[in-house]
Amino acid sequence: MQQQQQLRTAAAAQNPQHMHANMFLKADVNHNAVTFDLSAAQIYQIMYPFLTKPQQYSWEWVQLDRPVDGTLLVIKRPGELPFPSDGYGWMDADSVSHIKYQVQNYNLVIEMRARKLGFAPGDNYVSMTRRVYRLVMNNSDVYLMQYLRYKGPAVPVVNRAKSTARAVPTSQLNSYGDELDISTPKQISLDRYKRNHEFITEIFAPYGSGIVHLPLAVDADLTPNLDALKEAVEKAELELESLQKKYANDVSAVTGEAIEEWKRYNEIEGCKTLEELDAIAI
Repeated sequence: MQQQQQLRTAAAAQNPQHMHANMFLKADVNHNAVTFDLSAAQIYQIMYPFLTKPQQYSWEWVQLDRPVDGTLLVIKRPGELPFPSDGYGWMDADSVSHIKYQVQNYNLVIEMRARKLGFAPGDNYVSMTRRVYRLVMNNSDVYLMQYLRYKGPAVPVVNRAKSTARAVPTSQLNSYGDELDISTPKQISLDRYKRNHEFITEIFAPYGSGIVHLPLAVDADLTPNLDALKEAVEKAELELESLQKKYANDVSAVTGEAIEEWKRYNEIEGCKTLEELDAIAI
């Protein structure tokens, strides 16, 4: 398990943009479950060590899949990138508020982004809330995430999930979770199996196995010839270098498109009138 994590971290270092778009960079620390609201003092006590001495902690790239009630996670996330899917669908956007906190004559501000209407695939009613905290200091990219069981009045999600699936393009479904939020349990299992294997291939292979071929200079009946073999190796290395560059460019382009799509969707989501929507479309 440790060796697999090291490989995933190495892959992230080689291709950070792709990993940023799909995964969370989480501190490798296990926190006790907290199923109640955190105070400003508790938030500060949890986050402060990660802000002042981040080198003392290990960080790992992970995909979140419906964290349970009371889950606490410390993550790093560049401020300009949206959060990846955490396995839940969300019927509301982030509600941002600020909490003032004083420690040792210093006035600090804690930013809180809250989502209250979360649901898992197959849920008929809202079941989860999420709070994301950040100390507003030195453009910090360290966040504390907390998941809590929804305790408000029953809110159905079936109609909203169906209308969302019709109205939102596939490329933007991550705002509410992913396409699996509107699938049957059988289809969810099959799609997750396929997606996980495709994702593993993306991490460990800099080029697709389907496009790897023996160079034409190599023949099964080739007689021993050192010069010819050297030429074949050089040609293969050039082909490999070309494939690696193409792969890096393709991933960079897809990541850039994904970020632009998110920005555009956030603009559309913020529209309150048809005039505002028309202005964005123009």
